[in-house]
Amino acid sequence: NMISQSMGKIRIIESLSDNIINDFISLDDNKFSDFEKKFLILSKLISVLIEMGHLLPREEETDSNFSKITIKCLSYINKNICSPLTVTDLSKNLNYSRSSILHSFKSDLNISVYKYIIEKKLIYAHKDIQSGAISATQACQKYGFSDYSCFYRHYKKYFGASPSEKSSRW
Repeated sequence: NMISQSMGKIRIIESLSDNIINDFISLDDNKFSDFEKKFLILSKLISVLIEMGHLLPREEETDSNFSKITIKCLSYINKNICSPLTVTDLSKNLNYSRSSILHSFKSDLNISVYKYIIEKKLIYAHKDIQSGAISATQACQKYGFSDYSCFYRHYKKYFGASPSEKSSRW
């Protein structure tokens, strides 16, 4: 029984999308600081766990450190990271109240939904800008920021430098 359970888990892991695996591999790139790598690894790990949870049989409710609301929010955010995202969007698309989402997310992850979304978008934008793949203006558009001045303010506050500067901190 233990062997068959282990084999089942191996098959689940093998069935994970190439996208997630490639994202883990790309984190070995030296364009990320240790903090960025940790944030992205944790984010991807959550995605993997969510995907594995969807692949497992649901005979009984599985124990999780995160609430169902938080798990659904993280999944939605990961799938829509290049779109403008707000708590209202999450509420409408996931059919949970704004207050339930805010409370659940903060309780489970000790970070606000808003801050999580902004930081995740900024890290991806930073990677794209630093690699030369796209300009800061294109990154602003790609990751769904409302306008460039908003993107610029968040970027400068988070990285301590403007998008066009090389930040020694990161």
